[in-house]
Amino acid sequence: MHVIRFARTPEERELAFLVRRKVFMEEQRILAALDVDELDYLEGTRHLLILTQTGDVVGTLRFRPYDSERIAKVERLAVLAPYRKVGAGRELMLYVEMAARAAGFHILCVAVQTYARRFYEVLGYQAEGETFQEADVEHIFMKKTIK
Repeated sequence: MHVIRFARTPEERELAFLVRRKVFMEEQRILAALDVDELDYLEGTRHLLILTQTGDVVGTLRFRPYDSERIAKVERLAVLAPYRKVGAGRELMLYVEMAARAAGFHILCVAVQTYARRFYEVLGYQAEGETFQEADVEHIFMKKTIK
């Protein structure tokens, strides 16, 4: 069983960044400058954490308003390797959907690495448009109505 909650302090946000560094920079070799950006520090941006029962942060995602007051964007979903394929990413996504709905959002969108497309399709996200390159990785834009 995991604990899921939003980061409450700058120190907790740094724990989210640490997970992202391990996944994106160390595993996927994405440049550090392409991960943490100004959007991480905007007033409306929230960082969701998934923790073990002992308090270790093992996954994260970034959630922010996007394009209109009814659309939110999920970004930077990262789960440490030992916690993949056991539901941690799914738990994060279901939690952020609930939180977004409670905050008045009707649609969630995400630009996903194409290898993870099926993960999002199972959660009800639908692809829109063509694939594109971001950080030298192929992505596709996906959306889900959550109202």
